[in-house]
Amino acid sequence: MRGTVAHGAAFSKHFAAFTLAPECDDAPGTSAGDDGNAGSSSLVVDVVLNAKDGWDRDLLGDVCNALYLPGSPYASNPSPDTPARPPRNVVVELIDFTEERLEPVGDAGESPGVCYHPTRLRTRVPTSTDDDDDGWTTWTAAPRVDETPRASTGKGRQKARKDTRAVHFAALLVREFGRDNLREGRGVVDVAGGSGDLAFQLSVRFGIPCTVVDPRGGTGTGTGAGAGGGGVRLTSRHRRLLASRVANSAAIDDAWLVASPLARQLRREWATFAPETADHVEALFDERLMSDEATAALIRDCSALVGLHPDQATGAIVDCGLVMGKPWAVVPCCVFPSRYPNRLDASGGVVRTTEALVEHIAGRALGTRRERLPCDGANEAVWWRPEVGAEGVQRKVGREDWQRSPIA
Repeated sequence: MRGTVAHGAAFSKHFAAFTLAPECDDAPGTSAGDDGNAGSSSLVVDVVLNAKDGWDRDLLGDVCNALYLPGSPYASNPSPDTPARPPRNVVVELIDFTEERLEPVGDAGESPGVCYHPTRLRTRVPTSTDDDDDGWTTWTAAPRVDETPRASTGKGRQKARKDTRAVHFAALLVREFGRDNLREGRGVVDVAGGSGDLAFQLSVRFGIPCTVVDPRGGTGTGTGAGAGGGGVRLTSRHRRLLASRVANSAAIDDAWLVASPLARQLRREWATFAPETADHVEALFDERLMSDEATAALIRDCSALVGLHPDQATGAIVDCGLVMGKPWAVVPCCVFPSRYPNRLDASGGVVRTTEALVEHIAGRALGTRRERLPCDGANEAVWWRPEVGAEGVQRKVGREDWQRSPIA
């Protein structure tokens, strides 16, 4: 797959993107006019260079310079001058790569195309005298290391940091439940999300309303019994992220926006900022919440119940979701075997490990799904969504921790 660099930018020391104009009419890609945008009807190929694909910051910076991309790829030089454009366009050939389908746009739910994640490519600046085989430079990303804790141990293990858990969990929720579905009603109820990290990701990155239910104060504005706080708590890291989003969005010019589905997706993502949508109910998450009218309405009208390491509230999230027919998702961590002696593993013993707890939760209802998140620590997500049939929403009858039916 080969083309010339038509647009692009180095957005950070970890991420760059560019769009290729193919050299031939039958090259794979996405038509810039396929989704109703005016502009060139030629095919374009959207490409992403990402640290998670093995492009470390020095290598990424070198490739961005070879591509003459504007931006700030080097950590040691945060504001470099934009490289001078070469006399001719840079030619890029993708050698090894994977595909990523872009997010659906509009009510039709159809993806506008794909972008490509190369792990090996080559570049050249053609001249009037050289041969097509001359002047190529080959770039190869570092090999990816299996990021699951079962597959790799020891000092050589490379894993995403724990503080990326909320990033990956939020992405999974949007992928599995759908962004538009999660925006319905009162939005997502984030149980035991006292740090505000998951609510921040959902509201800022995806524009999904969130309410944190946690006995710890200080996370949000709040409705219902015991509410308090002041919106999503912005840490210095959050503020840096927001500042970078503004700068990154400005780096996508109008011509790139018209030509590239990836550029349009990035602009939509970076332009989304709604932290005021994350309220806070300062309370434990259990069936007693249903005695407060405002909180009961919140739970009845929410789009999903989720918990990232929700500890004692893990079972209540599952129970409430099953009883009320609400989609739910949890990433379990602590087990508390003495507090929950009725949780049994496959052999009939009390659940005592996180892995056994995941198995137990996955067995609570038909249709549950599981996936390991690419981060360190307890990282296995379990989720479920109700099936709609001739008799309406299928609900699980049994429950462990939600003792009273909230439907009554």
